[in-house]
Amino acid sequence: MIRELLLFFLFMSIAAFFAMKRDKEAAKIAGAQRIPERMLLLLSLFGGAAGALIAMKRYRHKTLHNRFRYGIPAMLALHVLLLGWLILKDVLPLFSVE
Repeated sequence: MIRELLLFFLFMSIAAFFAMKRDKEAAKIAGAQRIPERMLLLLSLFGGAAGALIAMKRYRHKTLHNRFRYGIPAMLALHVLLLGWLILKDVLPLFSVE
């Protein structure tokens, strides 16, 4: 299950990275169709926070928006905590003394 979740996070991070990149490119062109902030945040929430954070830093995109500036790292922290909990849940019973 952990392997599948890691692959899911990887896939979502790649999607979020390229969505942020595309939105940054569209922001430079007058009248270009942008990706709604809500969609970028949902991609991040549902597993793509790592990719979104990397894209934010790489392309300097959405770095002044508090929802992104603080929200994306918070989502990434939640993802890391979830993975850590799942890993520990499987590992700790190995060390139980009965």
